[in-house]
Amino acid sequence: MTRVFFIISIVLMIIFFSGCKVSDPLGEEMITSIKINNTTDFIFTRISIRKAGATDWVYNKINTYGPGLHIVNFKTYISASDRYEIELETKYHQTSNKLLATKYNLLFSENGTIDIEQMDFNDPEIANQITKINIFNDTGLNFSIIHIGISNSGTWSMYNLPGPFTNGTVCTLTNFDTPLNAQLLYDLQLVSTNGNIKATKRNQSLKHQGTVVYEQSDLD
Repeated sequence: MTRVFFIISIVLMIIFFSGCKVSDPLGEEMITSIKINNTTDFIFTRISIRKAGATDWVYNKINTYGPGLHIVNFKTYISASDRYEIELETKYHQTSNKLLATKYNLLFSENGTIDIEQMDFNDPEIANQITKINIFNDTGLNFSIIHIGISNSGTWSMYNLPGPFTNGTVCTLTNFDTPLNAQLLYDLQLVSTNGNIKATKRNQSLKHQGTVVYEQSDLD
């Protein structure tokens, strides 16, 4: 009999602790950490949080968070029912002492993830800057060169693709002559090694780390 009670007690403890969530005295669900996905090329060193509409920030010094997914533990509980703003601060940058990226009107959940994107930077020049894009080749053909130019400008910048850009692969472009701008439209043209085969996409709105997909219908 004692053994039966012991087993039942263990089962009840497992059920209780596996389903337990942090709550305030009124029973409201509270969150102590969130996931931050840094999709930019910058490194953040501090994150601040406040309720939407508040004036004072609660500062959280963090380990250096480069590109990728990170878990941020806060010094205070966050209500799952309130809306918040978060602000991330970078290391020194050549354009200013610090750069700030801000997200507004956020609702947090226990397993949710907040994406920090280039467009979240407070400095418009940085927010609109594109230094990396992906090209997916779904044309059925191979290419070796890509031309990129502002739409209707009549000028192109030529970039050699790394190795043969074969069908079904993704190529990441980073070394632009000057950073691309998210406020502008661009024409992009893939060219084969002998120059006989071209695939063109026009009036494209680009996004930092976004992907441009080339299909057979894009062949000239």
